[in-house]
Amino acid sequence: MSQCAFFAFLIFEACVGMYFPLIGTLKGDIVPEDMRATIYNIYRLPLNVIVLLPLLLNFSITTTFCVTTSGLALAQASLFLLKSIRETATKDDTPDHSAEELEAMVIGAHK
Repeated sequence: MSQCAFFAFLIFEACVGMYFPLIGTLKGDIVPEDMRATIYNIYRLPLNVIVLLPLLLNFSITTTFCVTTSGLALAQASLFLLKSIRETATKDDTPDHSAEELEAMVIGAHK
């Protein structure tokens, strides 16, 4: 059991380690510069609540780990849902081109 918990912890830490640089880049691309401080503070509110609740409610380690794992699973499912919605919207907006036409457009763009 301890090896399973250790590897689950490593996976969790890897996910968290990838999250912060990726979300920072994404927010930098999406959030307008003049609204950035306000919107970032709004983002921090739920994060602080998520951090404080387990501390104040004194959950066991197992409960806390199950809740964080469930949250990551929900985030992953949301990611795939948003990705499929975006791909569907992109396909609807993009005219149909053959592979040869797309290759010609890419080659023409690099000249």
